[in-house]
Amino acid sequence: MEKEAAIGEKVDSQISQTPAENATRVESLWFPDHGLVLQAGNRLFRLPTGILAARSSVFNDMLLMPQPETQPMLDGCPIVVLQDLPADAEYFLTAIFDSSFFEPPPYPTTFPIISAVLKLSTKYDVEYLRHRALLHLASASPRSLSEYVFLPSARTFPLHYLEFPYLLLAHDFGLSWALPAAMYDACRLEIADLVDGIPVDGGRVKLSPSLQRKCLAGRETLLAQSRDAFRFLRAPQDDCTDAACLESRLRLLDVLMENDLMDSAKTQNFWEGHRPAFCAACGPAVDAASFAAIHEIWEGLPVLFELGTWEQLDAARTADLA
Repeated sequence: MEKEAAIGEKVDSQISQTPAENATRVESLWFPDHGLVLQAGNRLFRLPTGILAARSSVFNDMLLMPQPETQPMLDGCPIVVLQDLPADAEYFLTAIFDSSFFEPPPYPTTFPIISAVLKLSTKYDVEYLRHRALLHLASASPRSLSEYVFLPSARTFPLHYLEFPYLLLAHDFGLSWALPAAMYDACRLEIADLVDGIPVDGGRVKLSPSLQRKCLAGRETLLAQSRDAFRFLRAPQDDCTDAACLESRLRLLDVLMENDLMDSAKTQNFWEGHRPAFCAACGPAVDAASFAAIHEIWEGLPVLFELGTWEQLDAARTADLA
């Protein structure tokens, strides 16, 4: 909660009283019979003060303050200018005034909506929306290797090409329990992506220097661990019944070494697709050894990324999602 307080302390300095020109109304958030206009960038929102005050202690306190004589007005309503991104403000305010817009899991949503709601619900102290945002983020944060393998079916929002924004959001808000899988996914990207960033919405999103260093170092360690872990493919079972089996194992090892070890090794489909090439003795042995190797790597992620232990992360997750 210390991070929340720190963010909240910045709110007063981030509310301006200078409206911008050429702002346009957001019709879905324009209630003509009510008397407060919020402006974020070039977007205007006319809102019921009672609901806003009931949902947000920050807005409640602001509305209780006497209005200065120089308060800008629009159609007889005071204008309060927020120093928030227009899209973020629209997502956040829609979540407040439209109960069906941002429902908790398992209802689907998008990462931009989650990000906006988490940022502004923390900033303006709207606890129930913050909790929903955390629940959605948790749907993309597997605890176990099996959850990671089947993650897409449990996630409430698409995450492809948004690995860095997700990692940065989790890191900035102190969500340590979301970091092992997020940093692991970052390590699966190319080195150039870790250094130069990845394309998102026409721009490039880069990691912070500290995250970049940890992911680059972690990537090298993970690759070394994987090369070592999958060397069992060089040694067939004593009762191997097919001379071609060893050749298939070595070919598979070459594929793993030449490609992204972590990406190839994470899915059951990868191993199941190669199993027909193994003999009856080696097939089950490869299944067991591959699972053990990947599981050992997974269990070591928190220590590798200097995040503590899984037990500590589990406790933090339980506290955040309570």
